Amino acid sequence: MKYTVAYFAALFFALSTLTVYADSLSVAGGAKLTASTLELNENTVIAKGNASLSTREASIKANTIRLNLEKGKGGKLGLSKALATGRVVINASQVDAATKARRTVDATAENASMAQDADTVLLTGKVFVKVSDPQFAEPATIAGERVVVYLKERKIQVEGGSNKSAEINVTPREGE
Repeated sequence: MKYTVAYFAALFFALSTLTVYADSLSVAGGAKLTASTLELNENTVIAKGNASLSTREASIKANTIRLNLEKGKGGKLGLSKALATGRVVINASQVDAATKARRTVDATAENASMAQDADTVLLTGKVFVKVSDPQFAEPATIAGERVVVYLKERKIQVEGGSNKSAEINVTPREGE
């Protein structure tokens, strides 16, 4: 489970540090934001209807994606908060620099939010996360009504709903 939590946190940390430039709707590192309708003003970008934010390593799809921007060091606009609502789907992959092992994360939820200042990612509503890693005999799964990822602490909290318990399933490969 150590690798599941660490990678899940690393995934969202990577997404949270993207720099959004409102004038071109692009993100540093080659990201792309698309939707049926895109609205932007000085500090907010809203993608409505089949919204998608994607980079080389990850994508987030939802009914709506809202990015709140604020000026950071050097006066550049940076991402302060992000909110994805309605049928959220997150897919990401990462290659470990040291071991060259590829890990993938696939997650679904009704809502996902990230607050840069709080260093947290929150998934709510029928959350299901699948993590594939060479160290696992089969993909690890996380299910619950609410999942909170604490990025600085590298900790994850899974909460069940009124009718279902929180669940984490991890099966390491034999001999590891």
